[in-house]
Amino acid sequence: MRDWFQTGWHILVFRQGPQDLPPGHGWMLIALLAYLLSGAVLSLLRDVSHPIAGLLLLDIAITTGFFILVLYGLGRSARLPQSLQAVWLCGTGLNLVGMIFAPALAEPPADGSLWLDIAVVVSLSLVFWSIALLAHILRHSLEWPFHRALALAVLYSVFNIMSTFYVFPPNG
Repeated sequence: MRDWFQTGWHILVFRQGPQDLPPGHGWMLIALLAYLLSGAVLSLLRDVSHPIAGLLLLDIAITTGFFILVLYGLGRSARLPQSLQAVWLCGTGLNLVGMIFAPALAEPPADGSLWLDIAVVVSLSLVFWSIALLAHILRHSLEWPFHRALALAVLYSVFNIMSTFYVFPPNG
C-alpha cells in the first residue's frame, strides 16, 4: 500500500506514469473510493450548493466515458484500469491540497485578506495542474507526445466543465 501511495505521489509530480501502478480493477476501485471520499469532504468544506453526490457521479461518469472512448477507440483498452486508477489517485491528492484552502473560498473574509488571494491563486494552480496531470497520464496511456496529450486534456476539461454547468447551473 505504501508503494501504491508513493507511485501516486510520483505521478502527481510527473516522475512516473499510470503504467507504474499495479494492474487490476481492485486498485482502481480503491482509488475511486478515495476520490469519492476526498471529493465529498472538499465539497462540504467549500459549501457547494449543488448535490455533492450528483456532482461527483457526473464527474466520474464523464471521466470514465472519456477514457473508455479514447482508450478503446485507439486500441489501448488494456490500459484502462491503470489510467483511471491514476486519474482518481491524483484527483484524491489534488482534493487533499484543495481542502487546505477551501474554507477561505467558501466564506471569504470581508477585509480582503492575503489568505483569500493565496487561496484563489492556489485553486487556479490546481486547475492547471490537473490539466497537466491529465495530459501526463494520457501521454503514457496513449504513447503520444505531451503536446498532443495536452490538447486532448484541455478539450476534455472544457467538455467536463461545460457538462457540469449544463447539468448543475451555477445559479441554479
